[in-house]
Amino acid sequence: MSREIEVSRYVSFQDRLQKLVYRRIFVIVTVCALLFSIGISLIPLMTSYKNADKNLLVYREAFDNVYRRAASFITSKETNELCKIAIQNEDEAVILSYPLYELNASWTMEANLIVSDIDKTIAYSSFHYTDLNMHKSSFNRAVCDELVSCKDGEPYISVYYIKGEKPELVISHPVFDEEHIIGFMSLYLSGVSWEHQLAKANFDGVITDSLGRVIYTNRQNITEGKRKFYPEKTRGIITWEDGRYIITTGMYGEKIIIYSLVYFPKSYALYFLTGAIILLMGASLLQLTMGMSQAMAFENAHAVKKLVSEINIISGGASDHRISMDTGDEFAVVGEHINQMLDSIQALNARNMELLNLKKQAEINQLTAQINPHFLYNTLENLRNAFIFDTEAADSIILNLTRILRYSIDCTEEEVFLSKDLEYLESYLKIQKYRYGDRLFYEIAPETSCLDCRLPKLILLTLVENSIKHGFKNRQKLHIWVDGYTQGEVLYLSVTDDGSGMTQEEVERLNAGLLSEGPDPEHRGLKNIARRLYLKYSGESGILIRRLENEGLQIVVKVQAGVKDC
Repeated sequence: MSREIEVSRYVSFQDRLQKLVYRRIFVIVTVCALLFSIGISLIPLMTSYKNADKNLLVYREAFDNVYRRAASFITSKETNELCKIAIQNEDEAVILSYPLYELNASWTMEANLIVSDIDKTIAYSSFHYTDLNMHKSSFNRAVCDELVSCKDGEPYISVYYIKGEKPELVISHPVFDEEHIIGFMSLYLSGVSWEHQLAKANFDGVITDSLGRVIYTNRQNITEGKRKFYPEKTRGIITWEDGRYIITTGMYGEKIIIYSLVYFPKSYALYFLTGAIILLMGASLLQLTMGMSQAMAFENAHAVKKLVSEINIISGGASDHRISMDTGDEFAVVGEHINQMLDSIQALNARNMELLNLKKQAEINQLTAQINPHFLYNTLENLRNAFIFDTEAADSIILNLTRILRYSIDCTEEEVFLSKDLEYLESYLKIQKYRYGDRLFYEIAPETSCLDCRLPKLILLTLVENSIKHGFKNRQKLHIWVDGYTQGEVLYLSVTDDGSGMTQEEVERLNAGLLSEGPDPEHRGLKNIARRLYLKYSGESGILIRRLENEGLQIVVKVQAGVKDC
């Protein structure tokens, strides 16, 4: 009877698994089909937009090249002087022909020049007399009216068009005699020449002024009969008589608008192909997953639950518990491998903790040993001189040096009382006082509450030694103050000097690098102190460098646990 129940449960588990896979794969196929459809639709659209943007840049660069060259010509002092001569003496107007010839020879555009006096009477024209018709003369006078109020600055842009002819871009500028307008000049750029400038353009485009008047287009059917271009939108898909286009728009300055057009037809064949591919992929994937779901559902639900139960015991905090599987199948093998991994992780964790403690202690010992010999060499040099000139001072130096060496070498304690460290510091300063004489002054005046506080030894000597080393730079005399106070469970000590000090940038850089892992030979003593405090106590302990307002430097030591053992 139990056997039948067991088989029934196994079959039920398999059925549930198959149904679950069917539902999931239906969702996956639907999402894939949707994404595939979107991708098939978006790729041509994004490609067309990309081509339109690139084409816009080609049109913009072409117009920029033409405009800059024409503007440079018409606003130059040389052209202004020649136009002034032509206005003042029409017999000499022919001198404008040569610079205009040079301009036309240097590019693919065809330019003509009209120069008028202040009364708008034409003083010079490079147009053939048959081309300078009444319509163009009237247009030129209208441009002159606009230039009357212009000052010396950006050229005035307009478009000349007469039915049946190509439009011409007109760039105009006043002619000045000192600060007074004495005439006007207009450079007419033939629309036929734009094809050479836009030879690199792979798609259609339109260039207009701010009023929509067409300067150039390679699609005459778009503007035919109107010579103005006002699209229904400046970016997106627009419909014209011959089809759909992707349009993008860009401004050149405030007066020129450039449109880029990429043909974008509807493709029903593409949609049909996409649908067929989606159906074929969906059917194939569904058939494949049906077979996979049947192959996957071969395990017994009891083994799964047993394994999960054992893992939950370990996850609950029983780190010494090991998985026990009596199923005799692959789940039992998995349980054995998990047990081996737990044993390895536990052993590795214990080893890492031991190595971490050993490394921390070794680093503390190494940092302490690095501080002891800092002042020894200078002291021996002072002692050699004292033996020659002052034997009494030599005795005092030997006594203080002996006290210092005994304290630093024989004292194996990592933490000492502040009062004991100050005795050691006093002996050190007496030796330095002999060396510098009246050039060195010092005061040691911490609050009484600090004296019974404990801190790592040798810290204060390193800070004072740092003040002497750097403080005498560019200074004849140096004053050092050693102060201290307590606040709650925190001990604060400071070493202040009135030496050369540092710039604010140097102070900020030094503070930032005190706890970095890289070496710093120039400030090794300060870096060692900061590292010792960090390892011994916590990240709340350390040192801070401050730049005084007048001159000098202050180093503040913060010991987070310094008051607990007082």
